Amino acid sequence: VKIDSSFNIVFAGGTCSSNLPGMGSGWQAAYNGGKTDGFIAKLNGTGSVLTNGSYLGTVNYDQAFFVEIDRNDNVFVLGQSTGGTFPVINSSFVNPGSSQFVIKLDTTLTNALNSTVFGNGGTNINISPAAFLVDICGNMYISGWGANILQSSPLGGMPVTPDAFQGVAPNGFDFYLLVIEWDFGGPDPLYASYIGGSSANEHVDGGTSRFDKNGVVYQSVCGGCGGFSDFPTTPMAHSDSNLATNCNNLVFKFDFELIPNAEFTVDNNLGCAPFTVTFDNFSTDSDSYQWIFGDGTTSTTIFEPVVTYDTAGVYEVLLVVTDSICLLTDTAQITINVYDSLELDVTVDQELCQPIPLDLTAYTNGTADNFIWSTNINFTDTLNASVLDSVLSITPSGPITYYVEASNSGCSLVDSVVIDFIGSSLLI
Repeated sequence: VKIDSSFNIVFAGGTCSSNLPGMGSGWQAAYNGGKTDGFIAKLNGTGSVLTNGSYLGTVNYDQAFFVEIDRNDNVFVLGQSTGGTFPVINSSFVNPGSSQFVIKLDTTLTNALNSTVFGNGGTNINISPAAFLVDICGNMYISGWGANILQSSPLGGMPVTPDAFQGVAPNGFDFYLLVIEWDFGGPDPLYASYIGGSSANEHVDGGTSRFDKNGVVYQSVCGGCGGFSDFPTTPMAHSDSNLATNCNNLVFKFDFELIPNAEFTVDNNLGCAPFTVTFDNFSTDSDSYQWIFGDGTTSTTIFEPVVTYDTAGVYEVLLVVTDSICLLTDTAQITINVYDSLELDVTVDQELCQPIPLDLTAYTNGTADNFIWSTNINFTDTLNASVLDSVLSITPSGPITYYVEASNSGCSLVDSVVIDFIGSSLLI
């Protein structure tokens, strides 16, 4: 069941009935035969009027599992159709003769805009659908599992893409993930992969799988069946072992990474001119991207640029990422603060005959506003009463080196004054 933008209720399922109400003006007005047909129907927002409906099927067994609605209120249905004869309409992606189908209908359920079949080309069902999504730009995401209680023949021969997580079915009793392009483009899918263990028979009942509109599947399934611990897990997983002697709960989250995500960091966003910044780009490198550095320069060719800011100022850096499928964009922004270069001069080294009061001064020509005087280069002690004071008043009693760190909000410099005693005081 789904709700469209006008709060109409759209629902799908399977039926053996040849006289369902409301099918008269739908895409398929009559029952097609076979054990069952799928169906799709729409109620008004109060649930009081069945506005339209359609059978979905062939002369063989047909079943509708999931319904989805895109941002234009077009209706999508995912289902099974044995025999591989479900109609293919306006689709470049097709696995001829296969027994799973996806169909896109208009908002009235009267016209089939696109449809296709997918699978290994066999007339038997390959997967039990477990989750279905139409994302924010119309791509169709499918998750299902094969063999096991469906049939004895292991899952195999399904379309996979070169970037598949698992390009070969681990043991034929696995999950299968598929993404079909928004326009049913082909000949290949956007993404397809198996996911499973080499020994266990993974499966799932309905209602434990979810997609979000950004193309991420969340599934809670039965895994490790037979007492195995063979499903791929990630570092720092809650558990990488099945502690049961048979099936156990298995949870995985799979991001298809088709929706653009702009994300970057910098090694430092505060510094003094000339200030060099290294940008680390965590966006998907298959998308197109544009850097706007805030200093009048841009780049569309360097994935992780290194930029030097020669002039003090505040720079707003923007990364714009656009995906190659439906031209959606995402942006990320970081502020770079560049300060004037520091200047630091200190009182010259002193040679004393006896202890006398001294004023040691850090000269910065106004480029620093914070000063720390210390007896060691690690600045573990602070000798000046106020860090806003550039002058240290001191009476040294023996040879010593005083260190000063001058800084502003973005950078710092260190210098030192050496005090040496060259002998006893002269007697007059």
